[in-house]
Amino acid sequence: MKEYRDTVFEFIKSQDDLEFTLGDTLDIKTSIVLVVITFLATQSADFLRGIPPLSTFWRCIQILSTLSLIVAGGVALYELFPREYMARMSPGKFLGWVKELSEFYKDHADAESKIVSAIDDAELKKVETRFARNSAINALKSKLLEWSFYFTLAALVINLLTLLRLSFAP
Repeated sequence: MKEYRDTVFEFIKSQDDLEFTLGDTLDIKTSIVLVVITFLATQSADFLRGIPPLSTFWRCIQILSTLSLIVAGGVALYELFPREYMARMSPGKFLGWVKELSEFYKDHADAESKIVSAIDDAELKKVETRFARNSAINALKSKLLEWSFYFTLAALVINLLTLLRLSFAP
């Protein structure tokens, strides 16, 4: 039974570690999207300044691009807004807790096995709680990144079409 429990615990712990680092990965991707948004916003600003002049239709299209970039940027910034991930207990706090357990079980005949069992039980519950919370944070961050990407993509397509139109303008 101990081997089974260790296997389950290692799996859950590794998933918890992956979920914790996923937040950083999502933030890096969002930062890249923000760079693209900045470039496209600069490009749209140049188009709207009228160099070269655009027809009313293409100016309206560029306003749509600009609105998409504003939404994409806002969503990206919200994704980057700091959130509190649950992390493991610090080593000092963990060792203090183990010391308290040792004091509590010191008069029991099988104190060591009771301490190990209590640590395992508590740590498994903590990992499950941490995973659930951090997973919920990352699900939100992932959805925000996805929406920011779609709005950025819309602006990119609009800007490419505008460039294509300007390339063939008389």
